[in-house]
Amino acid sequence: MMRRFALTICFVLFSLIGFSQVLFGVHAGVHNHSVNYTIGDTTQPSTAQFGYQFGVNLKVFFEERLFFNPFLLYSLKKYQVRFNRPSYPPSDAAINNDVTMYTIEFAPLLQYDFSYHPSHFFIRFGPSLDVGVGGRETFDLNNNTKQTQNITYSNSQYSRFAASGVIHLGYEINNNFSIFAHYEHGFVNRSNADDGPKIFHRTVGISLGKYFGKNPNVFDTRVKR
Repeated sequence: MMRRFALTICFVLFSLIGFSQVLFGVHAGVHNHSVNYTIGDTTQPSTAQFGYQFGVNLKVFFEERLFFNPFLLYSLKKYQVRFNRPSYPPSDAAINNDVTMYTIEFAPLLQYDFSYHPSHFFIRFGPSLDVGVGGRETFDLNNNTKQTQNITYSNSQYSRFAASGVIHLGYEINNNFSIFAHYEHGFVNRSNADDGPKIFHRTVGISLGKYFGKNPNVFDTRVKR
């Protein structure tokens, strides 16, 4: 399944590169990641942790100041949670959990530029599909021992797939460099366990980006105002 997903994303991105009005970009940044973690109807205390992300994106001319801006990125997500009732995963005997997840995300976003000027503010928005490719968790047990293990993605533990709504607010400089704040609000449970916890990602961060292979037709073909 992972191979089919990767091939599909690569096919989409390479197909878009064939368009004449397209810019290729790279980006990297840091984020503060947390979770909304509930067991039954009870929210568990959680602590946000810093992580990072980096990847590539395309800016494809669509109409006027609207662009298709798909992102493919690697994201390191970390959080800590304390339990006041049993939680599986990780273990019915766990009293806390320190989680690190390695994920690949594909976010087919739309971008709207607030101005035709080469330096301008913009907003991006859309969904993001998050695929878990690894991770570690460390937790204390109620018998005063500690356990560390790899994240297990399965139908009875963690879900390999999650989805979020994404919004970016930023500024592009001369259609070349950009800086943007980003927020992701998870709406798909990261846990697959029957009667298990509900785990929804929350991520806020800031990133820098740069476009390469600038095609002047991207901007020259638009109506100037």
